[in-house]
Amino acid sequence: MYKDQLESDLKTIFNYPEVNFGQLAYGNEQDVLICLVRNVTVVIQDDHEYAIVDGIASSISPRGKLKSGHFEKCIRLADRELLKRFQFSSDESNINFGGDSTTQNSEFEKYSIAFSYFYEAQYNPMPRTIDLETHVHAIN
Repeated sequence: MYKDQLESDLKTIFNYPEVNFGQLAYGNEQDVLICLVRNVTVVIQDDHEYAIVDGIASSISPRGKLKSGHFEKCIRLADRELLKRFQFSSDESNINFGGDSTTQNSEFEKYSIAFSYFYEAQYNPMPRTIDLETHVHAIN
């Protein structure tokens, strides 16, 4: 499925040792890339699986460690072949949690960048071995 490949590619591009899938929230781990998958479109055709994944990559770090433009710099330096699987938004965003999280907002840097990821893989399961309900659940 796309998640393993997406995780590997994001680690490579942004130089993070760990990628967690989920929503960026107050109290997330620091110095970990958080990947929110917003939408996945999967098509299986001619023994291939194709997926378009729309998501947001985010990170929280102590103030001064993660500079504005970090994601954009990593993208500029990344391997061109690897980047062919991505389309990134033209700018990264500073995240403000608002509400009672003024300490979080003043002590930590929080940035995110939206992306679309294009995945393709060989798809040739043995006949009559797929449980459709399990397969669809695994995609989500």
